[in-house]
Amino acid sequence: MIHNKARPEGSICETYLIDEVSTFCSHYFEPNVPTKHNKTSRNNDEDNEVEERLSIFKQERPFSPNGNLYYYTDEKYNAAHLYILLNCPKVGPYIE
Repeated sequence: MIHNKARPEGSICETYLIDEVSTFCSHYFEPNVPTKHNKTSRNNDEDNEVEERLSIFKQERPFSPNGNLYYYTDEKYNAAHLYILLNCPKVGPYIE
């Protein structure tokens, strides 16, 4: 995949970025989609029943732009949670 063999740095950087982006995006897949973070065992005979959740709550853990975990204060978390619930069309029938 190296386009210019005299300067492989661009390809190394491109490969690193592709790996980082795909790792980040894999956290947003459905729980039943196999990724390197949620592999099932080879001999898993269990049915993989997926718990139905709203798409906005599929993220398993909080992220910050630099990749470190970041936790909101209770006040900020509750404000964001309320905003999302009031503006999510799937929640509308439950509010009424």
